[in-house]
Amino acid sequence: MLSYTQYKIKKSTALVFFAAILVQVFHMLEHFAQIYQHAILGLSIRDSVGLITFLNLEYVHWIYNLAYLILLGIVFKECRFFTLKDRTNSQKVAIILFGLSFFLQVYHVIEHTVRMSQYHITGCIPCMGILGSYFDGVYLHFVLNFLVFVYPLGVFFMFGFYKKILFN
Repeated sequence: MLSYTQYKIKKSTALVFFAAILVQVFHMLEHFAQIYQHAILGLSIRDSVGLITFLNLEYVHWIYNLAYLILLGIVFKECRFFTLKDRTNSQKVAIILFGLSFFLQVYHVIEHTVRMSQYHITGCIPCMGILGSYFDGVYLHFVLNFLVFVYPLGVFFMFGFYKKILFN
């Protein structure tokens, strides 16, 4: 395992990464609630509004996703993941998955930007976005949010960011 002593992680970067993880944990709670409402309770996409129903607005999801993208971008830039030397195979996989999740989050922000545009033009709630015409929006956004959460979470632990917060 590549520890934070071999690779200098700034405490500020670890805290930004932790903030990103927390933002996405809260966002995922909403999406788990939506999945439960939609898949288990059988509610429509429109009625599957999550835990905090009054916050299920296009702006809120856009802000969550943009904040998460910015925080991941800071971590991505500060850590220079692609310049690390002497990586194990599992670390290489983690780095690639972090990069993929970062670019997937870029797409996710674009998806929500399109949904906001649709909201302003038509007043739709919820709006379809780009892929919503082809896939159930509750499942689609759950999968997108899950993928952009689980891979960075693995990097957070694999590279010892948590140690920098807890022990330094």
